[in-house]
Amino acid sequence: AEQVFVIKGDNGTHGPNGNGNRFVLSSKEGKIYWAIDDDVTKTQLSVLPEEFTWKSDEWNHLVGVRDLENFLMKFYLNGEFISEVEDGTLEPIDIANQRMLIGNYHNHTNPVHGSIDEVMFITKALSETEVSELFASYQSNGIFETRVTENIKVTPNPVSTDLVITNAANLTKVEVYSLSGALVSTITNTQNATIRTNVAELPTGKYIVKAIDVNNVISTGSFIKQ
Repeated sequence: AEQVFVIKGDNGTHGPNGNGNRFVLSSKEGKIYWAIDDDVTKTQLSVLPEEFTWKSDEWNHLVGVRDLENFLMKFYLNGEFISEVEDGTLEPIDIANQRMLIGNYHNHTNPVHGSIDEVMFITKALSETEVSELFASYQSNGIFETRVTENIKVTPNPVSTDLVITNAANLTKVEVYSLSGALVSTITNTQNATIRTNVAELPTGKYIVKAIDVNNVISTGSFIKQ
């Protein structure tokens, strides 16, 4: 299934030559897609699996660039240029009043299986040097030293009132997100490997747990509120 990293815009009229005013960065069947649409013409850069390598259980830095001056769509991974395609989308993309979703699609059916952080929209086309420098800035401040795992246990599941989150190392922060990407709960300065929190007030549905331990390791899990 498609995993949507970030989307800004909507599906529009579903016309034969386009499907909405939007920007979207996503992944499906091992490919990465960076696409724009003016509801007339859709331009999509498809990056094949043999063109890039994910860092396993680590942060990856993804950059999609739209270069209007040179009519190009470009994609970078971890500071390196990967691929480009000619931009054939010529009409204005009307997304000023459209919502942006991170880590899922509008109908909440395409969640990302992992964590997303440090999302930025920049109102200029970054050069290859600027993308490289941006990636280097994250490396220098320690962000890319953080590892992502799925070591936490979330019980009971489903849950109606008290949720127990258990990790191998003491936790410094726990965040709970809805499938729409909304932060619904934060627990900080815990310094315990086991945390108990009451979720009785949460609406029924599925939620994502993001936990950071004292070793700066991020662990993720999920639970269903009934």
